[in-house]
Amino acid sequence: MLSIVLIGLSLAMDAFAVSVCSGMSIRGLRVFHTVRASLLFGVFQFIMPVAGWFLGKTFSSYIQAVDHWIAFALLAVIGGKMIWEAGQQAAGQQADIRSFKVLLTLAAAPA
Repeated sequence: MLSIVLIGLSLAMDAFAVSVCSGMSIRGLRVFHTVRASLLFGVFQFIMPVAGWFLGKTFSSYIQAVDHWIAFALLAVIGGKMIWEAGQQAAGQQADIRSFKVLLTLAAAPA
């Protein structure tokens, strides 16, 4: 139970940091934008761990022998993409959470 609570707290802190930084960087946010962002972050924070648990239980017997290599490959791809994008991003470019597409991406990212 302790591990579940700690995972929940870490997911909540990650989503909180993304939402606060996004909200602080955009001027002129309306209540609609903040409520929509809150709902999407909450829905994704609920759905993603449940879906991960369900998929893990379903496919664990198939990938158990190579799970560490899958984790390594995923982390290497994500890290490489982050390094690549850090060099490509123009100065001052920011994600506007008023756009639904951007908001969906941000809501899914910390989950």
